[in-house]
Amino acid sequence: MKIFYADVTPLDDNEIFNTFFDSVSEYRQKKINAFRQRKDKNLSLGATLLLDTALREYSLFEKDMVYGEYENYKPYFKNRPDIHFNISHSGNVAVAVISESEVGIDIEKIKEFDLRIAKRFFAQEEYEFVENIPSKDEQNTAFCRLWTLKESFMKITGKGMQLPLNSFCFHFENDKPSVEYNEATGEFYFYEYDYIKGYRLAVCSQNEIKNPQIISIGFLKG
Repeated sequence: MKIFYADVTPLDDNEIFNTFFDSVSEYRQKKINAFRQRKDKNLSLGATLLLDTALREYSLFEKDMVYGEYENYKPYFKNRPDIHFNISHSGNVAVAVISESEVGIDIEKIKEFDLRIAKRFFAQEEYEFVENIPSKDEQNTAFCRLWTLKESFMKITGKGMQLPLNSFCFHFENDKPSVEYNEATGEFYFYEYDYIKGYRLAVCSQNEIKNPQIISIGFLKG
């Protein structure tokens, strides 16, 4: 499993954007064009370019991949079903993960949130975990940490937002996350990163990976 991330700010330049846009698959072009705001288009294109970078590990190009979609529109490669992938983006950062087993990824920019959101959408134990943190800044980080973990799990199940946020619960033993979900089949392993300044990143995998690689990509600057 390898994780790639990049700042997509250079895509603000129309010439750079158009050059990269023309290099990706029609499937991803349609996904990018579905966004109305330019910032969201940049993020979607940036994530696609990271997926292309990830596929080079297999001597493949994103534009040559044949996409299919499971229920709830989760994409997969029809021509390489053995390669699993997922993308996410937030703020100015896009991420992509590629693996030989099912995988989900989420990145979120840390920002101030309303505690009532956690009460409404999180499991009770998760809400109390956030509520009992005395510092508002630390609360914001804890909320974002839980959100990325939950999103990464929802993605790997293939249900996405169809899976209610309070239908499963995260526990932390020695600060290591694990998930409680009655309908879960198999094991789930979580990997977290907080060294992208101002962001939290979480990955969920069905296989345990020793020292998964996370790689900063600067190709958008060149």
